[in-house]
Amino acid sequence: MKLLLPLLGVLGLSLLGLPLLVVAVVATQPWLAVGALLSPMTVRDERPVAVRGVPSEQWSLMLAAAAGSSCGVTPQDLAAIAKTESDFGKNLLNPRSGAFGYGQFDAPTWATFGAGDPNNPADALPAIARVLCARGYATNRARALNSYGGCTTPLCLGATGYAGQIDQLAALVQPLGGVVAIARDWLGVRYHFGGCSRNGVDCSCLVQLVYRAVGITLPRIAADQWTTVQHIPDSQLAPGDLVFFANTYEPGISHVGIYIGNGQQINAPTEGQVVSIQPVFSGYWGQHFAGAARVVR
Repeated sequence: MKLLLPLLGVLGLSLLGLPLLVVAVVATQPWLAVGALLSPMTVRDERPVAVRGVPSEQWSLMLAAAAGSSCGVTPQDLAAIAKTESDFGKNLLNPRSGAFGYGQFDAPTWATFGAGDPNNPADALPAIARVLCARGYATNRARALNSYGGCTTPLCLGATGYAGQIDQLAALVQPLGGVVAIARDWLGVRYHFGGCSRNGVDCSCLVQLVYRAVGITLPRIAADQWTTVQHIPDSQLAPGDLVFFANTYEPGISHVGIYIGNGQQINAPTEGQVVSIQPVFSGYWGQHFAGAARVVR
């Protein structure tokens, strides 16, 4: 009993101090509040949205530079300029003109509109946007773009102008996160040859329905889809691209899946199976892999 009383006293003090400890922890970790603990957990996907042809880490910088622009410069135009001028930072110096950096600036332009490191896209992209704004992008986008590219005539590049080239490239910049997210929503749906609904779907209809959901129309059959898309090297595959397979149930192109990264695809495989995530380059599908492709509007 003599030993028990001191223990009870210590326990009482601990219990009295427990609320103070909880308050202190919640003050520094708000997510531990009672309401948060009792409510369902929501997990936000903070991964960068994949974009065709644009390094994922640079796309977020383009979005930020566009959002900070005073004249409505679009991230698509910034991506197209980055591709045209330095191939997203791969070519930082033009030995003939002396233009330098991610945006291929001349010295006076960078001195006026730049800040920081011209080779760093985090500094160069806002500078590109400032140059475009200063050259009238808000009122005459084509003229501002041509001015940025050093074009003084509408057909400065022969059949087109710099602005026309940017138009063509900007049209290819399409966020692909939506394609993968929509495809994931089909996981578990049973395969049915010729099926085109939640009751059963085959490979080409899965692709057709997923892309239709983002406003892109594709043919119904895998072989026809293969003839309407842009073929790309395997090394350029990005989430949302298509992977095609040959000589599965018939000769030639006969199957298609949606690439999701890391050598994996969302695939409606065959009878008796369901839409699932499967490898592209190994196993059965690796033996029948025919090529990679990109859907261009």
